[in-house]
Amino acid sequence: MRRRVLQFQNAVLRHFAVPGLALLIGIGSAVAQSGDSRAQDPSGKPATTSPADVAKDNQRKTDQFLEASQAWMASLALTLVAMGSLGVLKGAATGLKVIPAVAEVVAVGVLSGVGGYLLGRVLPGILAQVFGLEMPPL
Repeated sequence: MRRRVLQFQNAVLRHFAVPGLALLIGIGSAVAQSGDSRAQDPSGKPATTSPADVAKDNQRKTDQFLEASQAWMASLALTLVAMGSLGVLKGAATGLKVIPAVAEVVAVGVLSGVGGYLLGRVLPGILAQVFGLEMPPL
């Protein structure tokens, strides 16, 4: 009887170890992407209006956007690699075949990302329209 309980506990631990690790990694990346806590313009100077300053500001914004889009792609690639690695580890730990284990972990990660996006971006807009509220700017 005791051996059967230990086998059940080991089976439960094996099935929750990899998703738990994935959750911890996801929480860490969410905290890392939570934004910049500094003020937008700490100098307190009024906005410049000369054409040269406006052109410089536009170029700076364009450069920042390009850097952000490159960082987004790198983040996506590293996330997929991490999920694939977790799938390989899950397959090795549970004795499952590697391809289905990787596919399962990646599918769960993608679905959770899409669900998070929908909850954070789409659902507030739908609720604002339903209840006649104004959406705050993003």
